[in-house]
Amino acid sequence: MSLKKMMIAIAVASMVLAGCASHKAKPAAQPTVAPAAQAAPAPAPAPAAPEPATSAATPAAAVNTQADAAAAAAEAAKKQLEAELSARSVHFDFDSADLQQNDMTLLKAHAKYISANTAAKVQLEGNCDERGTAEYNLALGERRAKSVAAFLENEGVKKAQIKTVSYGKEKPVDAGHDESAWAKNRRVDINYTANQP
Repeated sequence: MSLKKMMIAIAVASMVLAGCASHKAKPAAQPTVAPAAQAAPAPAPAPAAPEPATSAATPAAAVNTQADAAAAAAEAAKKQLEAELSARSVHFDFDSADLQQNDMTLLKAHAKYISANTAAKVQLEGNCDERGTAEYNLALGERRAKSVAAFLENEGVKKAQIKTVSYGKEKPVDAGHDESAWAKNRRVDINYTANQP
């Protein structure tokens, strides 16, 4: 390197060092702590007040109460369904295969059970009162059984789970010869042949 370049480099380095030496570096900032906090130890935290005994038990009691209410509701629904499923006859007006409104709850309960239990199978047995010819009553009993079958299928029961048969006037439940007996005999019996409730 030439002498001239070396002198310039030394001069520049001297100036930089001289400029830095005239400024004092500030010490790194330290967190300030209040003198009182440093001198006295921190007080111990106050003991927590005990919670009332009911506050801890309340959520558990609420859960138990809700669970008990749900169990009671499920049990009530089960008993109601069992009561509805214990009824096995649908009744008809004279010379009619039309379903009656008062049998809808019973029919829906059976439809719900049968569709939920695919192993369940029913035989729908159509019956008539003693009036009319044997041939006419066999046909009317068949129409009644098919009317119930159509309702069940419409509610989700598979056709393979249903069989229909007509006994006409051959299987009365009441042997009387008056309107009261005849009303009992105009029916379709729901007979479970597999997986009954």
